[in-house]
Amino acid sequence: MNTDTIRTMVEGDVPGIARVFHMAVMQGASAHYDAAQRLAWAGSGPDPVKWQNLLAPLDVIVAVDAASVIVGFASLRGSDGLLDHLFVLPSRQRTGLADRLYRRIEEMARDQGCKRLWAEASLLARPFLQRQGWHVTKAQEVPVRGQVIRNFVMEYRLG
Repeated sequence: MNTDTIRTMVEGDVPGIARVFHMAVMQGASAHYDAAQRLAWAGSGPDPVKWQNLLAPLDVIVAVDAASVIVGFASLRGSDGLLDHLFVLPSRQRTGLADRLYRRIEEMARDQGCKRLWAEASLLARPFLQRQGWHVTKAQEVPVRGQVIRNFVMEYRLG
């Protein structure tokens, strides 16, 4: 039984979000990106100050477990429908948690009047989003701290 709760981010959640992101990239994406790429993407450790600034203009939701530990998060920029983040702990991959976070983001986008969602999806996120009905509009190679990170601009029309 899934006892995780999804709620709006509150003050004090940022360190947990930074931890989830770092673990998701460094461990969860290891089959898709090499160690140097993951280090360039995630940095040497969780950086709550950076995340506080990144998340400030976004609508953010978090998934917390029964012990109130953050196990996943997602964010939406409602002004243009950007699904900016969707990350879960590696131990929560393929458990349905990302699906639940995504469904909540899609609901939020509809409530805000978005006509479409779009994202810059990683190699790991691409198949997940395709299963949700998204399609690739462009493949890209993004320079990040001396490394090249391959990802995909994807979109989904909200009906």
